[in-house]
Amino acid sequence: MSSKPKIMNMIGFIFLTYRRQVQKELSAYDITFQQERILKYLAERVYFYPSEIAELIFCDRPTASVVIKNMEKKNWVKKSKDSENGKQVKVTLTSIGRKKVIMLKKSLKNLPDQVYNPAECFSENEQAQFEELLIKYWNYIKTCS
Repeated sequence: MSSKPKIMNMIGFIFLTYRRQVQKELSAYDITFQQERILKYLAERVYFYPSEIAELIFCDRPTASVVIKNMEKKNWVKKSKDSENGKQVKVTLTSIGRKKVIMLKKSLKNLPDQVYNPAECFSENEQAQFEELLIKYWNYIKTCS
């Protein structure tokens, strides 16, 4: 058996390290990695359903519900019934949530993209090649599921 790390283990380790580094920066602003992502997505759209949020932050629906509930407590988002389908709940950004997004953009520039860039060890050409390979890998994995 090879002692060489497997590709998925390496990708997972890179992502978890990236997330940990970004979370260190975000903690000063009283926000989590997942919450920052949700606010960023909501700033670009009128609403999301909780199931869509779960997909966006790569978690299950119950975990997304907890994250949303914590954001509601901070008055960053609000939930309301969908007028077309009363069984559905819409999650929207509040004015306080919008202010949080603006503050984060001003304070952290392109967070999390600029906080910690694991690919900065590559030349521009290597980054382009790496991105091309990751896209190819991503497209392959999507067809397998």
